[in-house]
Amino acid sequence: MQKLIDRFHAVQGRIASRMHAFAGDEEGATMIEYALIAALISVAAITVLSPIGQKILAVFTDVLNALPN
Repeated sequence: MQKLIDRFHAVQGRIASRMHAFAGDEEGATMIEYALIAALISVAAITVLSPIGQKILAVFTDVLNALPN
């Protein structure tokens, strides 16, 4: 019976060690954070630049119409 208990404690120790290593690994979390920041910046840029794009298009259309054929 003691051998079984020792074996259980050894397995439990390896599992705890792997869980501790997994919890300490922040590489994946950092990559996800950067991806979320990039997505947020993209959404903000699209939201801000969309109306500006329409105004620029109107300016170029006015210039094009002002040019002689």
